[in-house]
Amino acid sequence: MKPYSRSLLLAAAVSVALLAPMRAPSAQVGGDAIRQTLEQARESGTRSVTLHVHGATVAMLVTAIEGDQVVGRSAQHGRIVVRIDRIDAVSY
Repeated sequence: MKPYSRSLLLAAAVSVALLAPMRAPSAQVGGDAIRQTLEQARESGTRSVTLHVHGATVAMLVTAIEGDQVVGRSAQHGRIVVRIDRIDAVSY
């Protein structure tokens, strides 16, 4: 291995190691906002939300939040369970 290749590889490894922890706090803050919105929808009278999950939308009534999952139902499906960490956005 050439000396400059080793230096480049080391620099890339250090960059990845330094940037990886920076994403975690923002993901947690977003998750807290999503959880708060789902709790608010569950407590309100209408409870209707639209979840945006990996490019798909899921319309549902929030019935419960169990650990890291939101449970709901819709006219088409009696029970819908979605992991909260998979939700990209919530429309309420």
